[in-house]
Amino acid sequence: MEQYELRKIIGIDALKLVSFRIIIVNEEILHEAERKKFIEVEYASKASEIIGIRIVKDSLFKSLRWEKKKTSDKTYEVSSLELTVSADNNNLNPLLVDEINARLSSINLHLLNDLGIEIRTDGFVVNEIEANINIPMPKKFEDLLPLYRKLLANIPYFNRSYKESGKLIKLRDKDMDSSPTAYECCNQGKTVKGSIICYDKGEDLRRKKCMDLHDNILRIELKASKNRTVKKLYGTTSWNEFTNERVYQAYFNNIISQIHLYLNSVYSPYCLKLGGKLIKKHKSKKNTWLVNLIKEIEQLNKRDIPLILDWQDLLPAFRAFDTYRHLSRVKGALERAATNTSIGHAYRICLDLLLHEMDDIYNNGIVNTKITIIK
Repeated sequence: MEQYELRKIIGIDALKLVSFRIIIVNEEILHEAERKKFIEVEYASKASEIIGIRIVKDSLFKSLRWEKKKTSDKTYEVSSLELTVSADNNNLNPLLVDEINARLSSINLHLLNDLGIEIRTDGFVVNEIEANINIPMPKKFEDLLPLYRKLLANIPYFNRSYKESGKLIKLRDKDMDSSPTAYECCNQGKTVKGSIICYDKGEDLRRKKCMDLHDNILRIELKASKNRTVKKLYGTTSWNEFTNERVYQAYFNNIISQIHLYLNSVYSPYCLKLGGKLIKKHKSKKNTWLVNLIKEIEQLNKRDIPLILDWQDLLPAFRAFDTYRHLSRVKGALERAATNTSIGHAYRICLDLLLHEMDDIYNNGIVNTKITIIK
């Protein structure tokens, strides 16, 4: 048995939970565990306030420590958390959503029953940038689809009018009482020393704490407190040099693309399985079977069920339509896309390229719909 970080056990390297809160639910259980020497409790120097726990006799946890930042009588904001768990190597593979839920639930149940404490979190870090986004973890695949669709539908488009009005981009400076707009910062030639906040264009979200997908509100915060971090993200620290493209690319590359990749990793196995069933259902020696497959995919898309087909299964089916014998080029392009982009994007590239080879079939009216896998 080796020690691994909790995020390694969950199987997400680019996605780390942050904004932990330790809640002491039952202090009697905690002190009972201390008396039995199952744990060693660390107290603040002046009072009996608990600031850390080291688990002595336990196969699941190693240590749990937080800085002294009390938000209420029994709740602690955790800005420094050291939590390691024991696991076999087999557990290091990425877990599906329900498995993640089960793992975190069992951990919390263990803490609650044995130590009288509870861990809560409502944020995560993507590529070392904190994103205050609340993404629930539904246990069923079907429950994840509306969330995924809403997330991708809310990717903002940065243009000059939004930037100049300050509706979409604002600078939050720790040394200032108010948040100046990007336009004001640009006029004053300020450098970025706070956080860049991207807003939904229709509402001021200064009082919002997270991204509320159900209310169609998007709030992404790129925390970049140091100029070198800002320069690394955007290539500049001066608002005068900030372009729509700089901001959008940094936002997309560091936040949305990682969420996209994570969600794809969660439901792509399900989609591949569904795609395989459809191929098996329609496959025959007649060329018309592919037309029927495309029509069924269209119906699934209308019901907001994104479908990912295994391109290795699908490529042979397109050989009959490979008029210009470009199938090897398509296969190579897909293989490169699959290694460099998210799963959904790779499949979309695949089908776009393949359908491009089928233009003559579309023109002849054999197929009058196009495949849309993931938008």
